[in-house]
Amino acid sequence: MPKIVDHEQRRQDLIESAAVVIAEQGLENTTMKDIAQAAGFSANLVAHYFANKDELLWNVQRFVGMRAAKRFLNSQDQSLYSLIESVLPYSTDTIVEWKVRTFFWSRAINDTAMIDNQEQLMRQVRLDMANVVRDQQVLGRVKKEIDIDVAVERLFVLANSISLQILLEPKKYTKRFSRKLIASALADLMVDQ
Repeated sequence: MPKIVDHEQRRQDLIESAAVVIAEQGLENTTMKDIAQAAGFSANLVAHYFANKDELLWNVQRFVGMRAAKRFLNSQDQSLYSLIESVLPYSTDTIVEWKVRTFFWSRAINDTAMIDNQEQLMRQVRLDMANVVRDQQVLGRVKKEIDIDVAVERLFVLANSISLQILLEPKKYTKRFSRKLIASALADLMVDQ
């Protein structure tokens, strides 16, 4: 009897392996062969699932964004504080995500297709964040008078900047220090309780 192959799972395994390899080796140093080897497959099999490296890279970029968004939306109490903290690079998964993200950003600066992909992902992140801010307003945790678009942009910049600093200055940007920064930045958005 022929072996039943879950093609979607195999594709997902390749994408996840690619994220780890990119985080370890960098975007430009990663080959399809490296990704295949990390996933335990042949390079020909990778070519079966992805027409070229760019298609695989777009899927990796999307995977990293969607995994972070899922964690963001499923965080403990849906408070703005825990949402921001859920994406910071303190776990193995979040470190991989942020390293991959920074490699993609450096390439996207000179690649309009990657900029378009990045903008598409970021639009979705901002929509998700806006929904959470609105929900927090309804719960009475966030001030009613705030401009949601400005608040979302502040949260977006806060998460990105703290995350980059954690990668660049891990001794200074400890969890404790990052938590203080988040609390300080959120203070004027939140209702006093």
